[in-house]
Parts: sequence; C-alpha cells; structure tokens
Amino acid sequence: MSPDLLRTEIQATRALTSKPFGVNLITLHPQLTELIRVCASEKVSHVVLAGGLPTKEALNLNRIRY
Repeated sequence: MSPDLLRTEIQATRALTSKPFGVNLITLHPQLTELIRVCASEKVSHVVLAGGLPTKEALNLNRIRY
C-alpha cells in the first residue's frame, strides 16, 4: 500500500467511527518510514509493526509528535 492510499484508508475509517483505531504495518515494506509518518500526521492512536525488527530510522520516528 502506498502512503497516499494509506492516508485515504485512514480518513475513510475515521469517517466511519469516532473510536480510536490502529494501523498494522509490515516492517519489510520499502516505504515503512513514509507510512509511519502518514500515521503520525493523521493522528492514528496505535501503530503495530509486524514481520520483523524495524530499521533504526523507523525506531527513531517514535519522537514524532502531533
């Protein structure tokens, strides 16, 4: 899934619920950093990383604040 498509899906989900929801990302995705940034900019409350250990760059993104 591209970052643009992820943003669209997050916005569509938000339109369906006022409850918090999470996004599951695969650590081997070539655009993982960009996907995490999309989640942060869209204020997703939970991001789960699956499929292996994330890169050092992805781990450093935990400093992102909304």
